[in-house]
Amino acid sequence: MKLLYFDFPVRAEAVRLALHAGGVAFEDKRITMAEWPALKAGTPRGQIPTLTLPDGTVLTESLAILRYAGASGSPRLYPADPLAAVRVDEAVDILNDVLGALTKTFGKPVDVQKKMGEELLAADGAAGKAFAWVEATLAQRNSLYIVGDSMTIAECMLKTVADWVTVDLAGGAFASALAAYPAVVKIVALTSSVAAIKKYEAGRKNAVKTSTKASTKVSAKADASTTSDSTASKARRTSVVHETVGRVKGRLFAACFRPSVESQ
Repeated sequence: MKLLYFDFPVRAEAVRLALHAGGVAFEDKRITMAEWPALKAGTPRGQIPTLTLPDGTVLTESLAILRYAGASGSPRLYPADPLAAVRVDEAVDILNDVLGALTKTFGKPVDVQKKMGEELLAADGAAGKAFAWVEATLAQRNSLYIVGDSMTIAECMLKTVADWVTVDLAGGAFASALAAYPAVVKIVALTSSVAAIKKYEAGRKNAVKTSTKASTKVSAKADASTTSDSTASKARRTSVVHETVGRVKGRLFAACFRPSVESQ
C-alpha cells in the first residue's frame, strides 16, 4: 500500500507510526508543496493524506486511514471490541482537536507561534485540557496505556501531538512543556521505544541530516558567488525569502486542510 502526504508530520504521522508499529509494509510517499497542485486533481477529494491499497482502492480522511492502519497490523492497534474501539476513538478525537489547533500555527512567524502555543498550553487551552485529560485517564485506570493494556492508535496520535508541541512549535520554545504531565511524558517515551518506531525515526533523522548537508553546500556556493554583497543586504534578502516561504506554505496548507474537509 502507499501513503501519500507531504514531507512533514501533521495529518499523516500518526498513520505512519501505526503502520510501522503494526509491521505493515507500505510506501511512505512524501511530496513537496510545489508538487501538490499537479497531483491534487488525481486524488479522490482533492486532499491528502490518501492511502492506496494493493487492489487500487484509495482511502481518504486522516482518522479513517488511522483506524484502518491500526486494524491492519500485527499487533493490532485498533480494538475489535466495540467498547474498547469507541474509547480509542474518544481519545483520538480529543487529541485530533489539538492537532487541528496546532495546524493554525503552520507558516506563522516564531513569535506568533510562541503566543499561540502559550494559549494552547494554558489550563483552558486545547492542548492543556487534552494533556490533563490523558493524565487523569491514566491515573484512574492505573495503566501505562490510554485504553486497554497495550498500545493503540491513541498513543500514536498522542506522540504526534506531543512531538509537535515540544519539538516543532515555535522552534522548540516549548521543549519542556510536558513537564507538568509526567504520565504523558512516560507514554510518549514508551511509544517511541517501540522497535519499529525507533528504527523509523532514526531513519528520518539520517535523511534530514543528509538533506541539511546538501542544503549547506548549496548555500556555501551561493555565498561564495556574492561576496561583494553587504551583510545587511544578505540579511534583508534572507528575511524576505523566509517570510515569503512561510506565507506561501501557510496558504497552501490552509487550502489543503480546510476545517470543512479535513476535520475527520
